[in-house]
Amino acid sequence: MRQRVFKIHGKAVQRIDLPGISRKNDPQASGKATRKGGGGLRLLKIAEEIRRYLNLILRQNQFLDPELGRHLINITHVRVTPDLRQAFVSLTALGDTGEDLDPLIQALNTHSPSIRFALARMVDLRMTPALTFERDTHAERAHALDTLLVQARHRSVAGDGA
Repeated sequence: MRQRVFKIHGKAVQRIDLPGISRKNDPQASGKATRKGGGGLRLLKIAEEIRRYLNLILRQNQFLDPELGRHLINITHVRVTPDLRQAFVSLTALGDTGEDLDPLIQALNTHSPSIRFALARMVDLRMTPALTFERDTHAERAHALDTLLVQARHRSVAGDGA
């Protein structure tokens, strides 16, 4: 076990490196993406920052499209490609149904260049990724799974009582 001593603000700080654990080649520790398509801490941070700023941009509603003004939009998840050229933005709208969300997504993809320009003024990246908006299906899947679990629970209770 190696120990290192650093000085931070004039105080000696001791860092202990555990044997067998090397942070040198760890992609999560360095923030680099792996070749196999793994994210990396840096990509996750960038995606979260993009999500926060997109929520702000869409709440300000600087765009004159009436379709965007009709919905309360929430960006739930952003996936960024490892080369930072493309970002896939998952969204939900308050009180949406599947049919209501399609024109909204089409309007957002139409305004994608101007949203990207507004985003570029807020984030500190060399190149702002192109934005592709899509419906967030996680809530729908969770609801369907919850319904299946409730049905299974009712069947097991009915089977125990008979």
